[in-house]
Amino acid sequence: MSVIIKRKAMIFRGFTRLEMKLNGKAIGTISNGEKREINVPYKNSCLQVTQFGGKSNELSVSDGDMVLISTAAWTGWGLFLIAIIVPMMVNSFDGLPQVSSVMLTFVMYLSAFWLVYSFKLTKLTAVNELKKR
Repeated sequence: MSVIIKRKAMIFRGFTRLEMKLNGKAIGTISNGEKREINVPYKNSCLQVTQFGGKSNELSVSDGDMVLISTAAWTGWGLFLIAIIVPMMVNSFDGLPQVSSVMLTFVMYLSAFWLVYSFKLTKLTAVNELKKR
């Protein structure tokens, strides 16, 4: 029994490997743009990926499933918005050093990264759909 997993090629957050977990146990890693086939021991196993404390949704997989790994929509836009909005807010208060806006931006992004799903696992329905993405 096996599942095909494809990690979408991406620039943002794509330079490091993701750790794959099946039923809570590490089973290997997957690189940017890589396609892997993994064995699933049970009919409904739980798949999740993690990276530096960030994680994906948990997805129930079984024999023959195809899964696409992508980043969550907020990760790119979230960093962009936080990098613009936080410094503007901090600069509006007198007496705060410039370093505090950078630190606050970094802390807010990391907090969101750890608290909200950073990656998205999607089950695909056909082999052709896997090739398109």
